Amino acid sequence: MLPPDARIHRDEYPRQLGLKANFIDEYLMEQIESEENLSLLDPETLTLVLSCRDEGLRISEALTLKTDCLKKTPSGRWALIHYKSKDKSFRAIPASRVVVDAVRGQHRRVRERFGDSCRWLFAMVSGNPDGKYPAGDGPAQEPTHLTAQSQRRPTPPGPGHGQYSAHP
Repeated sequence: MLPPDARIHRDEYPRQLGLKANFIDEYLMEQIESEENLSLLDPETLTLVLSCRDEGLRISEALTLKTDCLKKTPSGRWALIHYKSKDKSFRAIPASRVVVDAVRGQHRRVRERFGDSCRWLFAMVSGNPDGKYPAGDGPAQEPTHLTAQSQRRPTPPGPGHGQYSAHP
């Protein structure tokens, strides 16, 4: 039995049932999914957006994808292998044909820029001549949790049709 002056802290309450997700506003989602707007993105940013949108990756997970992140499953389908920073494990998820093609193109661009020694699909651009570090806030240990602070963000919708610019 608890004493009459016992206190229960908020973090001791049982978890509430139900979904408490922050969904993207439908107006914004329509812009993100618009082929017209996607065509405005450079190939690297498009690959990043598709990996997050179509495969459900967090930005930190997408930014630490390796160049060998595509694997064929025993059934012959493609899977995207990524590191889950939340529980520090690896996960394979089915990859759409669109994402497979985008990842292959990004891998080719990384090889052209950094050579075969770069293992990151999204290598940090400045101060990283050999592609040793993944994109993010600076040199990172592998695997790592990165933030999206240094990533370009779309400008808010302007007057007219609500289109956004891929480059602020």
